[in-house]
Amino acid sequence: MISVPTDAALEAMLEDYLNQCHAEPAHVAATQNYLKSMSRKALRQFRRRLNGVFIKEIDLWNELYSFSSPTNPKLSGERIREQLRKRLEKEQNYQCCYCRRPLFSSGHAKQIEHVLPKSKCVQHTFNLFNLVICCVDCNLKKRNHIWSIKEADYIDEEDYPVPESFDDLYHPRFHNYNEHIKFIRLQSNNHNISIYKGLTVQGKNLCANILTHLSQKEVFVNGNPDLKEYITTIDQHTPGSDTKADEAIRVFQAAFSRATEELLYDL
Repeated sequence: MISVPTDAALEAMLEDYLNQCHAEPAHVAATQNYLKSMSRKALRQFRRRLNGVFIKEIDLWNELYSFSSPTNPKLSGERIREQLRKRLEKEQNYQCCYCRRPLFSSGHAKQIEHVLPKSKCVQHTFNLFNLVICCVDCNLKKRNHIWSIKEADYIDEEDYPVPESFDDLYHPRFHNYNEHIKFIRLQSNNHNISIYKGLTVQGKNLCANILTHLSQKEVFVNGNPDLKEYITTIDQHTPGSDTKADEAIRVFQAAFSRATEELLYDL
């Protein structure tokens, strides 16, 4: 029997987050109001899509990134993200939600990930249960994929799917990792190798689409010390706010991920 959180547990989790959505209690209420307004924007975008109204849309997650209140210098997208990231990292024991490798101490190496991608499921852009922290490798491999036969249902549903509905897709917020994945990690002075085995339908799905590739990539990168050093340096870069350097890093990471994937596929 696969365990999932109860409705009461989910409600308590959400209430706890909303009560601590800003590092300073004096600004919690204003932060809650801002997040509610962004959620309403996301819902309006979703309803337009559902009704076949296609207009140029604003990336609401990027809008959050650049937000700065004109009347409250303590209320900004940067502070909201920082508080959210700290909370998610702690909940995940400072490990990637998918591969369980330790998270580096920089934004690019511990990205806020949307379980149901915001590009397809804009209605869930700011839903707490849709937000996790993952490493660069897992983020680049997952991209905007929904590896489930229920993908169309997830895209078209206004409300967030209940935990029980994720019966073929591993969900980091709803599933107990140890029930779905068994792994062993071997580490020496210069090498790290992870081996994963899926124990359930959801776990096997995660292995097939992310974790097996990750294991192969680790072997490939560890076998090239100079390349490993360069990749580690880039992944640990601390991002600024939409700078050309950050964009160049994102482009390089995506290109390297695709090239590695093609290379490993050919081997």
